[in-house]
Amino acid sequence: MVAILTGPADDAAAIEPLVAANWAASALAQRPASERAKALAGVRVDLGAAQLVRIVRQNADELQMIFRSQAKGLWLTVGMKLEPGSPGGIVSASMQLDSNPPADAGAAAGPRLSPAQAIAQAAARIDELAAQDAFSGVVLIAHDGRVELEKAAGMADRERGVPNGASTRFNIGSITKAFTRVLISALAAEGKLALDDTLIRHLPDYPDRSIAEQVTLRQLIEHRAGLGDIFNERFTPEVSSGLRTLSDHLTLFTGKPLEFEPGTAQRYSNAGYVVLGLVVERITGMSFADAARERIFAPAGMAASGWLRRDALPGDAAVGYTREGWQEEAQGRRLPDPPTRSRAPLAPRHANSLDLPAIGSSAGGSYSSARDLLAFDRALAAKRLGAPESYAQQGGLGAAGGTVGANATLESDWGSGWTVIVLENIDPPAAERLTRELRELVARIETVPGG
Repeated sequence: MVAILTGPADDAAAIEPLVAANWAASALAQRPASERAKALAGVRVDLGAAQLVRIVRQNADELQMIFRSQAKGLWLTVGMKLEPGSPGGIVSASMQLDSNPPADAGAAAGPRLSPAQAIAQAAARIDELAAQDAFSGVVLIAHDGRVELEKAAGMADRERGVPNGASTRFNIGSITKAFTRVLISALAAEGKLALDDTLIRHLPDYPDRSIAEQVTLRQLIEHRAGLGDIFNERFTPEVSSGLRTLSDHLTLFTGKPLEFEPGTAQRYSNAGYVVLGLVVERITGMSFADAARERIFAPAGMAASGWLRRDALPGDAAVGYTREGWQEEAQGRRLPDPPTRSRAPLAPRHANSLDLPAIGSSAGGSYSSARDLLAFDRALAAKRLGAPESYAQQGGLGAAGGTVGANATLESDWGSGWTVIVLENIDPPAAERLTRELRELVARIETVPGG
């Protein structure tokens, strides 16, 4: 972590190898190195040149680091949970950025807040960003499942003048992969597959037989199979309009050599999660969407969740809006300066209808509401869905999805009981940046509602 926050690597591409080397495999399976590197690149931009001030070991598996940026007058407190053993990889990390130094190494950066103060500051920050056209979506903050803040702003459909609301459904991008992992884990618990099975055992007709004989389901889950991405040179507007089933997506990545020998590296792979979805379909005998509905959405009470066609969005679903240059923002190379984070827009936003597949897949692109994602988190915490044990080991869920005109985050700490959900229908990293601020506020709460 010290090398990431103080070393010469200051963009996502340079930070990614450091993340891959220092995070635990269980954490990288939940949120891969490439996504974590993008978020850390944003922290680097906010913090600027920094120095490590202090390291405090809380116990055998937890430590805290305090960094200071003298040029920007900012302090960053990083809390980390490590895998048992020596050396242990990072299982989870929380970051709190503030202009005030922490009272001591064990305190959150900034003064302590009552729950009401924290919620009021969160609401004010949302209003501020919405006024700058830097927030469009919904925020939900809950404690032990009880909603403490639910606030929407911006437009769900700018052309028709429909505002975002608390029940608006948003494209949640790669948070969808959490559904895929849960389904695979549940099938493993039922004895219908083993994570170390090779792909050929479940998809004997997979187009690239030699690859299917090498790759295991575990490697697909952990982004260690080498299959690559679906958003490549084959993905064109003409092709995207025909991507209506998981099998349709195979044309985007089959017939290519693996990017690396399975198990020898980790690289984010949407293709791998498409293949996992096909495994779910083959074993259950139903479409992936139906399997998710029967095994996750229904038992968790997620009536608003599912997959929607981009050309037939219902009235309660948000249209995504994108603009040129958003990739630079997402990679931490072109971000607004704190504390206002305001600047002129890079370009006018336009609907993202031609930039995505006709309908989402098991790799991403499902739709959900903030309340539904809270229900999902609570069902996972209660171990009602056959979730991967890694969720319990990490003590919560940390998931994010970002694509053209959509950004979503779901972060929960089952120990403290707090959950922060941000869904937006504008480009990354809007939701991820706001989530980081909201987590900082939550970390400063000295008492819990009703406590």
